[in-house]
Amino acid sequence: WIVVVSFIGCIGSVIVAYCGFVFNVSLLLQWSSKFSPFKV
Repeated sequence: WIVVVSFIGCIGSVIVAYCGFVFNVSLLLQWSSKFSPFKV
């Protein structure tokens, strides 16, 4: 039971980290396209 809880917690933390990473990348892309449109 404890193994299942730790496993779910590990997956949850990975999902949160991945979502945060994608969110930061999208924000960076929006910011760069806003302030420096010549950069790809």
